[in-house]
Amino acid sequence: MSCSRECASEATVARSASQPVELERYAGDLAHTTDFRSVYATLIERCFGLKHEDVLGAKYALVPVA
Repeated sequence: MSCSRECASEATVARSASQPVELERYAGDLAHTTDFRSVYATLIERCFGLKHEDVLGAKYALVPVA
């Protein structure tokens, strides 16, 4: 669900307590903080046991998984 423009002008979403992100800046959409190619690379390596560079054609940082 996305926030309407009127709602976005008044609302803020806290990325962390010290760094609020104003929704107006993103027209109601949240800012991306994760490059999903890194998520795909992590899944390819950890779930399928393949080198992600061979599959994706480039090297990406792996996402730390607990």
